Amino acid sequence: ALLNYLGGRHYVRADWTAARVYAVADKTRRVLAGLRQRVEVTVLMAPSAPTADSVYPETRELLRQLARWSPQLHTRFVDVDADPAAAALLAQRLGVPAVELREGVVVVACAGRSRYLPARALAERRSEAGGRAITAFRGEPELLAALLAVTQARPVTVCFTTGHGEAPIDSYAPAGYGELADELRRDALQPRAIGGAELLGGAVGCNVLLLGGPTRSVAGPELAALDRYLTRGGRLL
Repeated sequence: ALLNYLGGRHYVRADWTAARVYAVADKTRRVLAGLRQRVEVTVLMAPSAPTADSVYPETRELLRQLARWSPQLHTRFVDVDADPAAAALLAQRLGVPAVELREGVVVVACAGRSRYLPARALAERRSEAGGRAITAFRGEPELLAALLAVTQARPVTVCFTTGHGEAPIDSYAPAGYGELADELRRDALQPRAIGGAELLGGAVGCNVLLLGGPTRSVAGPELAALDRYLTRGGRLL
């Protein structure tokens, strides 16, 4: 009885699973702890009769975990099957295309800015004889990217230099930067490739400049441009 009383007064939750299924990543916790504005998360899905590829249970559990780390995060669930007319009106107000309501969406909004995530973007699936099945739930990184997108004052731009034999930003080859660019986008950063003229012009608009594995030497004028970029407070990797 005493343990039950103390458990009710001092709620503590631990994840003892080997894969940390019910744990929130440190990066996500830091972002949530730093929220200074109210963030509304609206889930437009049908909880009844979930199919094998439904992400409703995982999404609900994830949002319950996230809400524990910030009082600024407010969530609400709207059953699109129970009241389709009200769900359609709400989707229109939130800027969600009506066609997306079929599978469901999650809308993250803050201070007049919003971003919606289709249910299909929250998980990886594979086709089976009876339909589709979830192979991996990606709700946390997708929601984190949406949180950063609607709460950051302005996006951070990461510029990838070109013209010196660097790997392309859209290449998914072993030496390419396609996967890195995708990770940056998921963190609400904007990757962009810039050529020699933009580099000589001072890399305007670049918060971070990535000179990634050049196979040819960087010419003198470009080195001078890099020096000016750093003198102005730019960041070079």
